[in-house]
Amino acid sequence: MVRRPVCRRPAGGRHLMNDPALTLAEGAPVHATAVVIGERGLLLTGASGSGKTTTALRCMSSARTTGTHAALIADDGVNLAVSGGRVIARCPQPIAGRAEIRGTGIFSFAWRQSAVLEAVVMAASPEGAGRLPPDDEFCMIGTCRLKLIRVDYRSPVDPLQVILSALAAKP
Repeated sequence: MVRRPVCRRPAGGRHLMNDPALTLAEGAPVHATAVVIGERGLLLTGASGSGKTTTALRCMSSARTTGTHAALIADDGVNLAVSGGRVIARCPQPIAGRAEIRGTGIFSFAWRQSAVLEAVVMAASPEGAGRLPPDDEFCMIGTCRLKLIRVDYRSPVDPLQVILSALAAKP
């Protein structure tokens, strides 16, 4: 099994996160949630209980209010593969179309089997001196470089608007 770091900073190649659940292990699921909004695949990362699923479902709901296609790829376990210079997120069959809402239960949602990822969204912590992340953060998944967007999953601000604004910003 080959393990590769997922998230890196360009300066010095220092790891942003040392969580072993956020490494690409060929053939093994990554602890994350993936959604597709329109045709944009997003991988939401963070510790257990950080709000990945809630944020993903909020993004899907927000997209649907504007008539934009939104679907779950996978919740809590996402298979990642690099193909043709792109990162593909796929759903492991046992969890297809289902997401756990903490403290409430497991529910079915509109889903797709796979999507090409455009960005990695990471749980942000707005406390402390380093409230603003560097402008040039990115994630390496295999040989592919994806934009890294930090979002405070607990914020009342629409996370989809934050993500879309970050994707529209110049790198």
